[in-house]
Amino acid sequence: MRNDTINAQPIEIDWADAFSAERAEIIYPAVAELALADIEELACDLGLGIERAEDEDEDDYTARIAEEVQEQCSEEPSSFEPQMNYAYPLPGLEKNPELYQNEIAFATSCCLVMLDDEPVLALTGGGMDLSWDICQAYTILGLLPPLHFASNLPKMMGMSYLENRKTLEACQRTAEIAVRWAQNAVAGLNRLEMDLKANDAKKSA
Repeated sequence: MRNDTINAQPIEIDWADAFSAERAEIIYPAVAELALADIEELACDLGLGIERAEDEDEDDYTARIAEEVQEQCSEEPSSFEPQMNYAYPLPGLEKNPELYQNEIAFATSCCLVMLDDEPVLALTGGGMDLSWDICQAYTILGLLPPLHFASNLPKMMGMSYLENRKTLEACQRTAEIAVRWAQNAVAGLNRLEMDLKANDAKKSA
């Protein structure tokens, strides 16, 4: 997993203003690029009743429901619209955000949004600590969660270790790397201190 995101910080932003100024754009899932099982799952998430006709081959069925799901996403974009006025940077993201929007939007309380021509995470819900959701979204994208969230995950009643293992391990990795970076910084500063003291000693000699 990439570690470009470890030091990422939330960005406060008025999404209404950003959309109005055409700085922000909703990212819709690239439905036609998804596997059939994923399209059917997305259709279910959107509440679409999809049935395959008896004489309909798989390719025709896939193309038909992909078109219906894509149209539904555009007509009801609420699952892909930010609700809280924060954006979470995704430096180092090399994946097409459209291919991950459905998983992000329906597995977490987050969505992917284009902001100033760069993909960012945003929250589609609020009212509680959603650090787990944010960290899970980063993990799905193959990015280590920012230390800002990974260092203070809330203990939620009834949470399962197995269901959250990948996210927790990614957060632990973030913390381990941050510790190593801090240790290297301390060592570097200590060396600098010794060099400066040596310079003072030469001047007074």
